[in-house]
Amino acid sequence: MAIEDMGVPKNEVVMIGDDIMSDIKGAKDFGIKAIQVKTGKYQENDSNNKFTQPDERIESIVDVVNLLKN
Repeated sequence: MAIEDMGVPKNEVVMIGDDIMSDIKGAKDFGIKAIQVKTGKYQENDSNNKFTQPDERIESIVDVVNLLKN
């Protein structure tokens, strides 16, 4: 709803989160790019989740700056 309220195109939005289901799957289901951070709720078996995967996976939130520059 926030994205729609702001009038931002989906291709300009990135969800950054640590939860494979709530954050990553939610983003992918809505059609936006998803980056999973290996902190907080991240679990090693997230990389084997056959239902959803992020567009990128990073070690720390500080890594997002370099990732988004590319």
